[in-house]
Amino acid sequence: MRAVIVFVSKSGNTAKVADAIAAGLGEKGFEVVLKSLGPGVADGDVASANVVGFGSGIYGFGVDKRLLDFVAALPEGGGKKAFLFSTSGSGWKQTGALRKAVLKKGYSIAGEFACKGFDTFGPLKFLGGVNKGRPDARDLDEARKFGASMA
Repeated sequence: MRAVIVFVSKSGNTAKVADAIAAGLGEKGFEVVLKSLGPGVADGDVASANVVGFGSGIYGFGVDKRLLDFVAALPEGGGKKAFLFSTSGSGWKQTGALRKAVLKKGYSIAGEFACKGFDTFGPLKFLGGVNKGRPDARDLDEARKFGASMA
């Protein structure tokens, strides 16, 4: 079985979560390919997977537009299992637009994971940010467990 995780991580928070989710999938015998969204990420990577993960930090109350554009350009998912994940200052699931885009492409969303991450959005920058040290070891262990559950 093969899993592909495509994500956007500007500060490294979401990349840490992607690694932890990949570890959980790996514990269940999945070959996991991590793809930080950028040049060289092709829709063929996603098409060859049994399970697909889409993740982003939350920037200005939503996922990175590049991830939404990537999903919009994908071929039909044909009911393939997908999961979503995010990091944000609040830790809330703010992936409504991503959920809608993934469902529109014909994927079945098996689950969603969200946790707090260090955040310097807007006025938080002047305060030195919030959630320093997040995601922490507990968050990453929860992400690993989530990954295992997506197998």
